[in-house]
Amino acid sequence: MRMELCVTRLDEPHPPEPPKGRSYPVARLAFTPSAALQLHQNLSNLLAALEKQGVIQRAPIPPQVPVPPKH
Repeated sequence: MRMELCVTRLDEPHPPEPPKGRSYPVARLAFTPSAALQLHQNLSNLLAALEKQGVIQRAPIPPQVPVPPKH
């Protein structure tokens, strides 16, 4: 698994135009399958602890409606 961490740099604002920016990679990480699994487990535990403390609330995932095939 690869993960790329980026930073967004905003350009000088020119009202009334919306702000513009660029994203630049600042770090690239490569994980073994076991390290990716461990990262997933650690993040899941962290989210569960934050949710238990009331710091965050998970938004329910809306059900997906199947799209009928076009003929």
